[in-house]
Amino acid sequence: GWYDINRIKELYTLATSSNDTFLRLTEHAVRDNAGNPNVQNNVTQVTRYTSDRTPPELVSFDLDLSADTITLSFSETVNVDTLHPPSLTLLSQPGDNATMY
Repeated sequence: GWYDINRIKELYTLATSSNDTFLRLTEHAVRDNAGNPNVQNNVTQVTRYTSDRTPPELVSFDLDLSADTITLSFSETVNVDTLHPPSLTLLSQPGDNATMY
């Protein structure tokens, strides 16, 4: 689900292309309809790889003036090293008449 895919996205060097995306299925990981377990397989390379093309969206933020912190929550895992603080602008209200800080 959502949690699992975001945990994978946190691992920046995992599954970046079809050249570094493999799966190992251990014995008894799944059964067929007759109840027969799979046999252990060797590592299998991905057959079709689709990269992440969905941009993250800011979902919410918390501002704590006592602690001098702002906490941003995004729709998916983001690389904190790419955060560009000058791109953040605190506004007094939405729209064109807002005071910017």
